[in-house]
Amino acid sequence: MAIHVWRFLSNTANFPGWNVAVDQAGAAVLLDGVARASATGAVPEVSFELVAPTTRVLDCVNNAGAAVVSASRLRFEWDEDPGHISVQEADGAAIIRLGDASLTRLRDALTAPETWFDRSLAPDAGAEGEVWFWGVFGVCPP
Repeated sequence: MAIHVWRFLSNTANFPGWNVAVDQAGAAVLLDGVARASATGAVPEVSFELVAPTTRVLDCVNNAGAAVVSASRLRFEWDEDPGHISVQEADGAAIIRLGDASLTRLRDALTAPETWFDRSLAPDAGAEGEVWFWGVFGVCPP
């Protein structure tokens, strides 16, 4: 299982914010957490172990030469603003804070990750705290 969450240290004009890529098993694990959140109406207080993005992952993003910062754990937190999405770093963890609309977009991305290549999880284009979803790693579009 692989879940990658990282941000670039260079070329941030073209690659702003945080990035997420998964393999099929990683998508399933995150989707289960999102499904539990949807059923209870709250984002789960669950922590997921992460893997640093490999050259193969960064090749798909077309920024393989760039230095990155990768989180070792991922946690979700709830925000009352439906469109809110942001990422904070704390003690090696990436904490994604999101509202209902962003949670729905994350669920949609995890349900069909192969169709969500290079797409923002923010419901409004250009929103602060961009989080980019790169789909299933290794499955780059033609």
